[in-house]
Parts: sequence; C-alpha cells; structure tokens
Amino acid sequence: AVGAGLALMSLLAGIGQAYFDGDLRDERPGMAAELSIVTSYALWGLATVWLCIRLGAGNGILAVLPTYLDVLDPAACLLCILAFVLGVAGPARTLFEHGRPPAAALSNVEAYRMQGLITCGLPGLLYIVDAASLAWGGGAWWIRVCETWPAQRSCEQTTLLCGALAVEG
Repeated sequence: AVGAGLALMSLLAGIGQAYFDGDLRDERPGMAAELSIVTSYALWGLATVWLCIRLGAGNGILAVLPTYLDVLDPAACLLCILAFVLGVAGPARTLFEHGRPPAAALSNVEAYRMQGLITCGLPGLLYIVDAASLAWGGGAWWIRVCETWPAQRSCEQTTLLCGALAVEG
C-alpha cells in the first residue's frame, strides 16, 4: 500500500509537471519532445498503479473497494490499454519517422532514448491482458480468480507495482 501510494504521488507530480512546467515544451518531433515523454510515463505509470490498486484491493493491506466502483472498470481499463499501447507505439513511430537518414531529425542520443522507451514499454503490453480481463469480466471475474488461485492477487499487485516504479527510471 505504501509503495502504491508513493508511486501514485510521484506520477501525479509528473502530470502536474507536464501541465505547469513551460520549460518542457520544445520543438522535438513526436515522443522526443520532453512534454510527450513526461506525459506518457505519467499516464503509463498511473495505469499500472490503478490496476495495482484495483487488483490488489482486499488483500488485507488494501481495503476491499466498494462494488459500485465496478462501473468504472470498462472505461478505466480502456484508458489503461491505451496508455500501454501508446507507451510502445509512440516512441516506435517517432523512431521510424524521424530516426533514419536522410531526414533524421533525431540525434543519436534521442534515437537511443526512443529505443529505451520502446523496451521499457514492452512489459506494459503484458498488462493489457489484466486490463482487458477486468474490463470484460469486472470485479466478479477477479473474485473468481482470487478464489481459485489465492496467490494471484499478490503476484499481480507485485508485478504491477514493479512496472509503476520501473517507469520512474
């Protein structure tokens, strides 16, 4: 719970920075722009934290979430899926469009950074399974999973929290 809370605070600060810090605005193409990078990592991280809290609730540390919040699952999961896809597709498109000669608008460092963002974003594609399953089956599905495999809650929460903290690096 403490880790999820710290990650959430850090990621909300990232969104605040993207909104208020005028120095982030630059003319770099696509995901090479600092504002795009900060916004993308903050949204990606928030998606993992939301899934971590949603799938970890009721484990004895995090309180069980009220069932009326189940109505948020489809929309929130769709936003999570979008964040995870864009976490890979954004830097890949930027690298493809701007990282190759003759029109290479990216420096070697920026091209390397795009490759790193793609690599960091790939685990997020695995989280799409969690988000899609929760969107499709709702809270009742997750309860059935936890009854059948009691350790699954801890496993999902741990991997999602690692994903949320890894994006900070």
